[in-house]
Amino acid sequence: MDQNIEDEEQGRSVQQRSYSRVDASSPNKKNSQGDVEQPTRTVTHRKSVNLGAKSSRTSQESNRGIRYKVEIFLESFNYMIFMTIVTVYALFGDDIRVLATDKDGDEAFWVITTICMSFFFIEIVLASVCKDGYFIGFFFWLDLLSTVSMLLDIGWVSNAIFGTSGGAALSAVSLARAGRASRVGTRAGRIVRVVRLVRLSKLYKHAKQSLEKEAEKLLAEEMKEENLMDNNNQVQEPQRQEQQNDALSSQRSVDSSDRNVKHSGVNAVQQQQSIQKVVQQRTSIVMYNGTSNNNQISQENEQRFQRRQTRKIVMSGQIQSLTTIQKRKSIIIQSPNKLSHAHQSDEGEIRETNIGKELTELTNKRVITIVMLILFSVPILNLTTYIDQNVSFTTGLQAIQYWAKDPEIYDYLIKDFITYHEPLRTGLVFFEINSTIFYPKEDPYQYEHYRTNSLQYYTTTDPQGNDAISICYTIADDELNAILSIIRTIFVSIVLSVAAIMFSRDVQDLILTPVEKMLETVKKIAENPLVAAQEEENKAFIQMIENGEMKALEDQEDEKLETVILQKLIVKIGTLLALGFGEAGSQIIAQNMGANASINPMLPGKKVMAIFGFCDIRNFTDATEVLQQDVMVFVNEIAEIVHGVVDQFSGSANKNIGDAFLLVWKFAENDYYQDKDGNLSLKSYEHIAQIADMSILSFVTIITNVTLSQKLQKYKQHEGLNNRIPNYSVKMGFGLHVGWAIEGAIGSEYKIDASYLSPNVNMASRLEAATKQFGSMILISGQLRNVATKVTQKNLRHIDRVTVKGSIEPMDIYTVDLNVDCLIRKVHKKKTVVDFSKKEKQKQIHLTESEQSKQKKKQKVLRRMKRDKLKQAVLKNHVAISETWIKDNNIKQSRALFNKEFYHKWDKGFSCYISGDWDQAKAIFEETLNFLPNYKDGPSNTLLRVIKEEPYLRNNWKGYRELTEK
Repeated sequence: MDQNIEDEEQGRSVQQRSYSRVDASSPNKKNSQGDVEQPTRTVTHRKSVNLGAKSSRTSQESNRGIRYKVEIFLESFNYMIFMTIVTVYALFGDDIRVLATDKDGDEAFWVITTICMSFFFIEIVLASVCKDGYFIGFFFWLDLLSTVSMLLDIGWVSNAIFGTSGGAALSAVSLARAGRASRVGTRAGRIVRVVRLVRLSKLYKHAKQSLEKEAEKLLAEEMKEENLMDNNNQVQEPQRQEQQNDALSSQRSVDSSDRNVKHSGVNAVQQQQSIQKVVQQRTSIVMYNGTSNNNQISQENEQRFQRRQTRKIVMSGQIQSLTTIQKRKSIIIQSPNKLSHAHQSDEGEIRETNIGKELTELTNKRVITIVMLILFSVPILNLTTYIDQNVSFTTGLQAIQYWAKDPEIYDYLIKDFITYHEPLRTGLVFFEINSTIFYPKEDPYQYEHYRTNSLQYYTTTDPQGNDAISICYTIADDELNAILSIIRTIFVSIVLSVAAIMFSRDVQDLILTPVEKMLETVKKIAENPLVAAQEEENKAFIQMIENGEMKALEDQEDEKLETVILQKLIVKIGTLLALGFGEAGSQIIAQNMGANASINPMLPGKKVMAIFGFCDIRNFTDATEVLQQDVMVFVNEIAEIVHGVVDQFSGSANKNIGDAFLLVWKFAENDYYQDKDGNLSLKSYEHIAQIADMSILSFVTIITNVTLSQKLQKYKQHEGLNNRIPNYSVKMGFGLHVGWAIEGAIGSEYKIDASYLSPNVNMASRLEAATKQFGSMILISGQLRNVATKVTQKNLRHIDRVTVKGSIEPMDIYTVDLNVDCLIRKVHKKKTVVDFSKKEKQKQIHLTESEQSKQKKKQKVLRRMKRDKLKQAVLKNHVAISETWIKDNNIKQSRALFNKEFYHKWDKGFSCYISGDWDQAKAIFEETLNFLPNYKDGPSNTLLRVIKEEPYLRNNWKGYRELTEK
């Protein structure tokens, strides 16, 4: 009993393992316990995502409107097949009517033609409503003309127009003329209708793209199956190993049972039978699993083979290069999960480049126009269109020979024949019957004087073998035909020449000219990246029209073309390169953008002379903690002022370091020289002093602009900033120094920055840091002060003489005295400042986004022109920058507090400080500290602190001190 229970438990365990192996073959299972692992949840999640995507796409398509749906219907493959069939009938229906039926069947064909016309009219109406640019366009008139021309195939209409249904009431001549006009009109109408076969090109495109999509779909399924097969092989490999282990364990159990039987004898027979039963069950399960797996694999392989064959058949019908297929296959291999979603999103959409559409449309227009003009010229410039063939010669000869036995009638017909044909335009020149010449009598063979090609022969023979011959001359017809031939040749030549010019112009305008402009732009970027970056603004300024508005650089239609987009993209890339690398990286860009140049940003540095300015935003850490993500807007609004003013004064922004900015005024190579020791020194040119003035005045202007900026006023009213820092306002510190530096790329092949390395750059940074110590907003080195003009030097105050870390040479420090509180009070008197941010928003509400962009571009160009004009005037010494100290009202107002008496006292105290008479200097500095009303002088406070806290310096004073700020 216990043995049977044990056998049953073993059998159940084997079945559980087998069932677990079957479950493991599923892609949603990973372990042998049947637990649902993460892949199952992932698949469910993907299904929900796909359902969500489908619902969103459905809602989007429903929102596109009836117009878009009708347009998709007009471009659909099935509709184009149907309309192509209708077009083919319109071309050949009338000919089939003539070949296949008699007069009784004409009306049925006329009804079908009327139905086809209605289809064409409906198509014209729908296309006029749904397709942009179709109504009153080229193809609109072409389709309308070809549709109206079908009226000539409807007998009821053509009979009424040409009057061919009058029967006996009309003369034969009238019927002949009407019939000829009807045939010419019908022929011209069919020429126009041939143009409708242009839709076959669209049909070909649809068919090609459908084959491509089908091939991509089959290729995606094949790659997916290969991935699943690889996964199944990975899962089945441990299953086979486990089956082999089960078989080995079963064999071992049989062997052990045999040994037990030998030891136990007959009493162990039942045990042996039970063991064999379990082994048989286990073996059968293993065989069943193996067989089912093999069948499943064979079925999957068969399905894969069939799909591959189908794909080969589809691919054989494609006009497509192997390279394209390989690219698509590589895309599928790299991102198989994205392919199905991309395929679903693109399903039903026909993608074609805008330039391809434009070129195809223009080509179709040109070809259609050429074909129609040439086809129309054939009947118009053909002799048979204007002159009917003369058949009276043949019929007259036949009548004369028929009445040859009746002399009276015979003679009458001969005379009548001569009388009728002699005065014709193709007059009679020779007439002979049975070797008897009846015309002319005097000179029978005068026709030999005419060209052979100008003679028309008519001959008849009666049953008795008698011949009748008449000859007429066709000189008039030949001359008319020659004129028509000349006109036709000239016309075709003109048409082909114009067509060739138009084809060349299309290619030139759409492809060659944009490519040439791209190459020209790249060349400009290589020659001078900074100038090339201004290319777009310069073009925009040229397009400026009346009322101060800005024209678009290109037409709205042209802006959709890929060549125009690529051309603008190159300009934008050049602009971004110039913005990213700046003036310091111009050489890097130029050398790497040159012809046949390899990418090598790590170029050797270049030694230059420049003025370096360093500015820093005060209390930036507090502002960052309060503003959080808005701190980026905060910094950029300050940077807009800093960079804008520096650019206005011919400087350039080099680095943005969070709360600090490095600004540079680089001198031209001919502005400095190298002495014997290899040191660079500036020449004594007036414009060099003017550049030094511009660097100082730019920082002074930045301070006044930051103080008065409406954008920055909102931070002064910011609740969080005022809670952290009472009476918060945007404050900055500035340092200026001049000297040499190494210009070049800093970094590695992974990331570089184009900047300047030099102790002089560090000196500008140290001066900026020292502004906190001196309580001043600007610190200027003595070297820069000595370069500036005399007027600017008078506006600077000498506040200390120091040495910095790493240098033993003493340096004089100067500052520009500014009191922004006076400037703010003056503005408040003129106009109360309230909620500047709201006021700024109200200004922007009245302008659209496009108008704002145009205004910004316009202002940028005007500022750039003003900057260039100022720089040229400075270089030519046509302007004195130092006059800004007097002409700029904001600067004057911010410096109005500092009078001559204050500076007189300061100069006296500072002279005592430098000479070492610190007691006298202390007394004077204590007086200048609060000499000005409502103003505490920072330099006075700093030097008083030095005098009080540095007793060692008093006894060891050398005329300068060490600056502790780094």
